[in-house]
Amino acid sequence: RAPINTPDDDIFYVQSADGKRGYVSSVRKHGLGEKDIYRIDFDRSIAEPLTLLKGSLTFNGTNKTPSNTRITVMDEEGIVVQDIKPNEKTGKYVMILAPGIKGKTYSVNFEADGYQPISISLVIPPNSSYQEIEKEFILQMINLESKTLGTMAVKGIVRNKEGKSIPGASITLKDNTTGDLIETFYTTIDSGSYYFIVNRGQNYNISYEAKGYLFHSENINVPKVAEFGVMEKDVILDKVEIGSKIVLNNIFFDSNKATLRKESSVEIDKLVLLMKEYPELVIEVSGHTDSKGNDATNMKLSQARSQAVVNALIKKGIKKQNLVAKGYGETAPIAPNTLPNGKPDLKGMQQNRRVEMKIVK
Repeated sequence: RAPINTPDDDIFYVQSADGKRGYVSSVRKHGLGEKDIYRIDFDRSIAEPLTLLKGSLTFNGTNKTPSNTRITVMDEEGIVVQDIKPNEKTGKYVMILAPGIKGKTYSVNFEADGYQPISISLVIPPNSSYQEIEKEFILQMINLESKTLGTMAVKGIVRNKEGKSIPGASITLKDNTTGDLIETFYTTIDSGSYYFIVNRGQNYNISYEAKGYLFHSENINVPKVAEFGVMEKDVILDKVEIGSKIVLNNIFFDSNKATLRKESSVEIDKLVLLMKEYPELVIEVSGHTDSKGNDATNMKLSQARSQAVVNALIKKGIKKQNLVAKGYGETAPIAPNTLPNGKPDLKGMQQNRRVEMKIVK
């Protein structure tokens, strides 16, 4: 092995991507020329495994790269470990990641102003050797000027409870009727904002998700009319911890019944994925009603509805001991059931008819 940092003229040191070798130019006794290239082999026990991530980006099918294009990589703690720009002419990029022997999970974000950002999760298992990973992506342009009749723009910012934006959060858009995935969007790195357009006349399940947080779901089911609209929705995600809870906005029942409708399947599957990712969790599924009707009847209905959700989860393989069904009837409203004039508050009553999920252990 060639020594390094000798009394000789050692210059232009370069380390190999796998961290196992180094190269240096040096003028030494018994050399073959003025400046020869020497190789240094490092002890395998101290060589750090590296991952080479490379690929290319195209923009609406072309390689013409906007000058403001960024590729950022964050580790599990949210620290940016890489922030680069692809080649302006070819859209190609290359970077080196150092996950260490314990491995790491990275969030890799590709974005450019005026284009839908893309975010991927890159998992490097423990004790991985040197590897090269190639990823190619197409960024689609956002037409902010488009106001096509029969469509609706959905936009906002995704934050945590501390008010900090969550970059690279995913937003999945599914059809509640068919269960089909329509598209996945991502929040921007700088502001955590998002923007996309949907067609009117469909029943959508919109799920906002980020690692370490509970998902937040919204239901969009607007009439099919020849109008353009805008829905602004800022979302706050709760961390996966005891006491955190979410409203399951895409759980549906027929009026005064406790039978889950088919459109609830997408939301049930989201819960199943959450419980499989965190198998140690114990959750309470709670049913709630509005104030219409008899108190005892409402309590019984809410209990039956929460049990219906629990039964669906058990049927999907979630352990019974991790689930608690609890009906609250009309005792825990989140909105007024009546207007100041005493008449029913239809919007508030609709909000109160809900199913929630809370982490209790």
